[in-house]
Amino acid sequence: MTIYPTPQSLADKINEYFDYCFVMRMDKSLGIERPYELHTPTYSGLARYLGFSTRSELLGYCNKDERYTEVVKRGCLRLEDYLEGKLVYSKAPTGIMFALKNNAGWEEKTKQQLMGSDEQPLVFGWSDNAKDVIDATAMAVKPAVKEGVLPPPTPKIEGTISDGSSDD
Repeated sequence: MTIYPTPQSLADKINEYFDYCFVMRMDKSLGIERPYELHTPTYSGLARYLGFSTRSELLGYCNKDERYTEVVKRGCLRLEDYLEGKLVYSKAPTGIMFALKNNAGWEEKTKQQLMGSDEQPLVFGWSDNAKDVIDATAMAVKPAVKEGVLPPPTPKIEGTISDGSSDD
């Protein structure tokens, strides 16, 4: 299904969407023209404006025809740029973060460093069995006695025990 006969016709319609969302007005305090938001640009708003039934349909459109991939990516990047700019100054960024995570592939990354008892970073390696994690900094230790397993028997000492005094 091709809604737009050329990639340029799609690019023109995307530009039209942003013209629909913003209007240039004179900012008297600054003495310059600047854009004012009439309608908040969104991924689903762009999809609807372009004639798609869903946001996913828009994103899938570029997979059907490579010629449109770059055009759709640029339109989505323009939305991402807008949302990122709003995120910087927002007092309640949760909705913007949600949109960026779900539509633009953003993700939060947390880095934690595990420390050993000697306050040195722990280094891990993998055994042949990927389920087992090995602490590569650990020193060789005797294997712990497994629960429910008796330790090996103590050898029997034959003979009498001397207390060290001599009775000769």
